[in-house]
Amino acid sequence: MRPQGAAERFETLEASEARALRLCLQLSVIALIWALGLVTLGAIVSVTDSAHDCSGWPLCNGQLSPAADVNGVLIFGHRFGGLALVLLSTAFVAVSYLRLRSEAAVTRLAASVFVLILAQAVLGGFAVVRDLSSAVVTAHLILALIVIAALTASAVIIWRRISPNAVTAPVSTLALPPRYSGYLRAMGLVLLMALISGSIVGSPVEITGCSNPGQCLEQVSNSFSSAGGFMSFHYISAILGVTVAGAFLYEAQRDRALNTVARKAALVAGSTLALALILGAVLTFIPIEDAWLATPLAIASLSWVAIVGLVTADCLALRDKPAARTPIKETLRDFARVTKPGIMLLLEVTTLGAMLIAAQGWPSLELVLLTLLGGAMAAGGASALNCYYDRDIDGLMARTRKRPIPTGSLTSDQVRVFGLVLSVLAVIELAWFVNPLAATMALAGNLFYVLVYTRKLKRTTPQNIVIGGAAGSFPPLVGWAAVTGSLSLGALLIAAIIFYWTPPHFWSLALLKANDYRRAGIPMLPVTHGEHETRRRILLYSLLLVAVTLLMVPAGVVGWIYGVTAGILGGWFVIMALRMFREDTSRLAWPLFKYSNYYLAALLAAMAVDHAFI
Repeated sequence: MRPQGAAERFETLEASEARALRLCLQLSVIALIWALGLVTLGAIVSVTDSAHDCSGWPLCNGQLSPAADVNGVLIFGHRFGGLALVLLSTAFVAVSYLRLRSEAAVTRLAASVFVLILAQAVLGGFAVVRDLSSAVVTAHLILALIVIAALTASAVIIWRRISPNAVTAPVSTLALPPRYSGYLRAMGLVLLMALISGSIVGSPVEITGCSNPGQCLEQVSNSFSSAGGFMSFHYISAILGVTVAGAFLYEAQRDRALNTVARKAALVAGSTLALALILGAVLTFIPIEDAWLATPLAIASLSWVAIVGLVTADCLALRDKPAARTPIKETLRDFARVTKPGIMLLLEVTTLGAMLIAAQGWPSLELVLLTLLGGAMAAGGASALNCYYDRDIDGLMARTRKRPIPTGSLTSDQVRVFGLVLSVLAVIELAWFVNPLAATMALAGNLFYVLVYTRKLKRTTPQNIVIGGAAGSFPPLVGWAAVTGSLSLGALLIAAIIFYWTPPHFWSLALLKANDYRRAGIPMLPVTHGEHETRRRILLYSLLLVAVTLLMVPAGVVGWIYGVTAGILGGWFVIMALRMFREDTSRLAWPLFKYSNYYLAALLAAMAVDHAFI
């Protein structure tokens, strides 16, 4: 027999490593399926309260054999299943160390999986020793999710290694386009939030004694205990998860550019997430066997596998194309920019001012923070949706061409989903922690701004700013409703002030940016009626604005301190508008625009001071 040459030995080594990789893939997939079954079995043990029938670990009540009942079989099935998973991970790490020394990444993955599974087994025993305390049981669940994630990532990475060409690797067909990365990470985050918060508090029925979803929502939202807070967080996470999953499914299923593998993976990830969260809410109130209550966690585990698999494929694809990566700080900054922080701050000032007046002093700090949080999310969501719908004209205007969508920093889909999520969260947060009327006002304001002003009025009529000014009138209504739970004359007058303040404020800016609007085809007043007519109407609305601000005094909403301040501030406003009209020049447009910002803030501050001292 002739001696084996170096090339032949190399080919033999390559074939040996390929077989070892396939064996590692098989072991990781088997371990993953086993871990999913073990999580489901553990959930059944938990919901049936079987674990309390067995004290001690690894023995049960000092005995090795299970009790002759269902609970005993469940407990020992879970424990011996855990032992089998440890053995599978041992085989995984042994094969990788003995036969894949050149594949350092696979070896590290196998070692990590082994350590995690071993730690999971020890933590499970510790949970029994500590009499199944909530904190340890929750930690046990978190570690189980980490184990499943590690096994999923291992399977995807090894699958990629097996292919001779990274570009044509099977896993490359699993990677979704970059615009879906935000969806995937959001879905994974809300799933973790829902599972962890649910594990901490258990069933809402057990906490509050409620018998239907509406009663549970009411009792939990009125509870200031830690359990009530976690349950509120759990409900919000579930609602947000269903919302994001629905948006993800809608985008993925209508995207004809996706290949079959990616489309099916997206369908599994989104549908199982939504199904798990919906079932988790519904099954609690249905009279069924306790074991069936483990179904949502079993389905959620499948969603977790699909999400982690897609994220892993996404990360591998990004590693092959490092130029496509965007630093996280820049991405976060871009998302912050589409919320238009300057406008958000101004709207928050009007909300806070209305709250101070309605409360005739300072309302509780908790109420202020919760209302401003909801208001900020509502304003940010509306602004993001405005950026989405104006994406075709923003690139044509010097003032807006550097926004994230025109520059390509963010995709239009990312901004749209971000705006929708913020808007939905705002309504949920205000309805839950403040009151339904405040949430309704925030929702109405967003709908008016996005659907009426942005999508219709802005592009069809020079009266867009006048009618669209109603959108800015909603934040003070939110603040007033948050404090009083109702709307009165004071709230309506503050809203009217914002309504009449909006035209002179934005027309001043429009005078300076008339060429921009003309280029984009937006029928702003300076474009359709000329600068002279715009200055005339600025003066007219300035007079109406001052009249409405002074009407607050005889209406009994405020006193003389506010009246004097409003007269002085309004007088200067009218003088600036009158000078700009008489000089027939737009030289004063920018000073008037800046003054209008300070004017509104000072006016609201005067209202608050007036209520504090009179």
